[in-house]
Amino acid sequence: MCILGAAFAFCAAVLRWGGSPRPFLRAALSVCGGLAALFAVNLLSGLTGVRLPAAPLSIAGAAFLGIPGVILMLLLQCFF
Repeated sequence: MCILGAAFAFCAAVLRWGGSPRPFLRAALSVCGGLAALFAVNLLSGLTGVRLPAAPLSIAGAAFLGIPGVILMLLLQCFF
């Protein structure tokens, strides 16, 4: 829970600094979108054969970086 709270606060601060009119809503959508993408990758791992571990580092990456972070983790897993 601490990781998710830190990710939310970080996203909200960056969005507020960038001039977003609703930084907390945008931050919540970013965090939820990243975690949903990580969940979807693991849910479909039986069909695709691609799986990302649900370790604290991958959850933090998905929460902080959102959907692009999950895509980056998938690309890194394919190449390394």
